[in-house]
Amino acid sequence: MIPRLTLLTFVLGSNLLSAASYRFSLEGRDFDPKILPVLGTRKGDYTLGDIGRVGNFPFVLHAPGHYQFHFGNKGKAKLFCRIDGGASHCVGVRITQPQGELDGNPPLINPLSTMTPKERSRLWSVLVDGEPLKWDPILRAKGLDWSATALSLDYGYNGRENRALPALPAGLRYLSVQCEGVTGLDKLTSLQGTRDLRFLDLRLFDQALDLSFLGANAGLLNLSISGGSVRNTGKLADLSKLRFLKLRRTEDLNSVAFVTSLPELRVFKIDSTAVTDLRLLAHCPQLRLLSATGSLVEYLPDGKKLPKLRDVRLLATPVATRNDQTDALRKTVPGCTVHTTWEDSLRSKLARVNHLRVRSGETSHREREGGATLFEIKDGEKIQNLINRITINQERSGFHCMCYGDPCLEFYEGNKLVATLGFHHGQSLRWDGGLWPGDANVSKPSARLLCNLIAAEGHHGPQEQLRETIARERATPKDWEPSIKAFEEADREAPPPENPILFLGSSSIRKWDLSSSFPDHFTINRGFGGSELSDAIRYFDRIVLPSHPRIIFLYAGDNDINRNKTAEQVVADYQTFAQLVRSKIPATQFAFIAIKPSIKRWHLWPEMKRANEMIHDLSQAHDNLHCLDIASPMLGPDGKLIREFFEKDGLHLNPAGYRVWTKVVTGWLEKRETGF
Repeated sequence: MIPRLTLLTFVLGSNLLSAASYRFSLEGRDFDPKILPVLGTRKGDYTLGDIGRVGNFPFVLHAPGHYQFHFGNKGKAKLFCRIDGGASHCVGVRITQPQGELDGNPPLINPLSTMTPKERSRLWSVLVDGEPLKWDPILRAKGLDWSATALSLDYGYNGRENRALPALPAGLRYLSVQCEGVTGLDKLTSLQGTRDLRFLDLRLFDQALDLSFLGANAGLLNLSISGGSVRNTGKLADLSKLRFLKLRRTEDLNSVAFVTSLPELRVFKIDSTAVTDLRLLAHCPQLRLLSATGSLVEYLPDGKKLPKLRDVRLLATPVATRNDQTDALRKTVPGCTVHTTWEDSLRSKLARVNHLRVRSGETSHREREGGATLFEIKDGEKIQNLINRITINQERSGFHCMCYGDPCLEFYEGNKLVATLGFHHGQSLRWDGGLWPGDANVSKPSARLLCNLIAAEGHHGPQEQLRETIARERATPKDWEPSIKAFEEADREAPPPENPILFLGSSSIRKWDLSSSFPDHFTINRGFGGSELSDAIRYFDRIVLPSHPRIIFLYAGDNDINRNKTAEQVVADYQTFAQLVRSKIPATQFAFIAIKPSIKRWHLWPEMKRANEMIHDLSQAHDNLHCLDIASPMLGPDGKLIREFFEKDGLHLNPAGYRVWTKVVTGWLEKRETGF
């Protein structure tokens, strides 16, 4: 028998099929079956022999046309389809065991048993989500054409040990095995008998997979392994025709030396692995997409040798923080998008959206029509402004909330759904099917923005959840009494000099070597790490008044915003402190040191910048109020942070950073000292 895919390719021609039009609908509604390339060369260019999915059914793509799917039989045990105006026929069957049976081996529900060989020969998909005692009636049923029928084995936890994959049928080209969260399935040896695989998707849990079987499948084009651990990765070098390779969350993968033998590789994903060096990918001139999010990557390939590279994903990797390598890649491959932050990856995806639908319900396990529409925004400029104001606390992101988020934000370009974000507990986002390696912890200013937007339309749930979270986080103020008593004791033992310069604030003040930075001035350091503006107000009479300073330099607001205060709240505290200075020591000059941007709190910089701008404006109205801009010198011409000014923690200044601050303060003193 001539395999169906071979016959169709011969009749229609592969080039014609590649350019042909495909359309998909399910139960009368258009949908995206998430076609993955197998015989095709790139995602989105559908080609006969590629593979898609309808619900849990994988299916092999056939002739071009309008694929009209619908489920039949009780429990969606059968999938039907017709192409264009052709007759509808069964293209997929689900073989399962009844739920809730007390018998340890309940009988199978096997639609294959009632089908004729001719009907079986027209199947595109066989899904097995049970574990039958006898596999032959399924895998070797007369009429099945495994060259054009995808086999999916979906294992569930059943408490058994020593479970094994069945002997797989000869000629099998498309295989998916799902055993995430499944223990006891430790025998995968039947993979050793495969010879004709073109597509292989293995979703493992604690299984250890020996890749030595791959050498016999020289025609393998698309390989995906997630979870578990892999051995003998060198065998991947035998797959010279491989185009698409995904090795995600797999243990024992720390080298990609095998890629030097994969000249046809177009997509390479090694997310959440121990791989550190990707320089050998320079041997893959066809590479278009590289994803290493959540990995330990330190070195990138030479972009000059990868002219077709278009998409690089490096979120939550060491190399993402090193602008030299990522900037070099951008310059050498001008058409390539390099994702290094959570925000940039989202903004890139949503750059052309012009319609936002906010609906009730979850992101997962629901059709897009599920849930009620809460409200819609069809102003593209307003939507882009919203997207650009979303910032992410990357340090706290990457987790997986056990819920699916409610409400959901659906972003469209025209009528096309581009992305769905689930909003969790008023403070985190889940990008369904997106580039993020987990849920994103939204900065509190961005969370307020989203909550207020939703509340303005009459839906207050997220806003109430956010307020409860902030209240809990601020419920227990820090006890600074030991630090304040230490300052008072120091003043008793060594009274302050007359007319000193007082530096007051948080750890950025405490860590500043003032005597070395300002050797010609009498300075007092009253920095206590982690403090906020409200603390400077609370202890004003005890740590400010006793020294009778002629100048006060105050650095605060950094921790305030990090602990969920708004820019407006910081400014209000600033005004309270300024009023204390004017009323109790009116001759004193008060200079506020602007809130600094930092690596660790970069997601909060927009809110900090707003506070700085408002404080700067207020300081212009009074002769004894001043605002020192130490933030601008810490940013490059492109507006990005100069990372060389920070300690390893990404928050506190190193000596180079303090030199910047010292230069600003010294310049201000030199200009104004004579007038004091």
